[in-house]
Amino acid sequence: MNNSKLPIPKWDKLVFSTVDEVVPNRYCIPTQKNNASFDAFVLPDTFFQMTVAESHPIIKHGLEKYVNKADNSDIKFYFVLPKEVYNSYQEQALHTTKRTVLKKVPPWVNRIKQYALEIELKL
Repeated sequence: MNNSKLPIPKWDKLVFSTVDEVVPNRYCIPTQKNNASFDAFVLPDTFFQMTVAESHPIIKHGLEKYVNKADNSDIKFYFVLPKEVYNSYQEQALHTTKRTVLKKVPPWVNRIKQYALEIELKL
């Protein structure tokens, strides 16, 4: 897992229902609250998963329709974590929709680079 600071630009928010509504360089949030693969993303190549769990595998299926498979650039996948799990968070496996480890790995999946972002939560 790569640990570094991430300067976050100001993105306009876009809440969407279908992939046809998505546009590049917007902070896109699906209306579907139980998206298995991510909580938000910025096309063309940045995904965010907020979690308090010590393990949160990436589900390949949910990413497929948003990733440009013809591009060769890195796909950045950020886990946004509270301090309690940030320091011990490990790289996550890619899973199928049945929650089993991915065995047939398409080439674009190898472009995924995982990062951990610590966020301060005051509850």
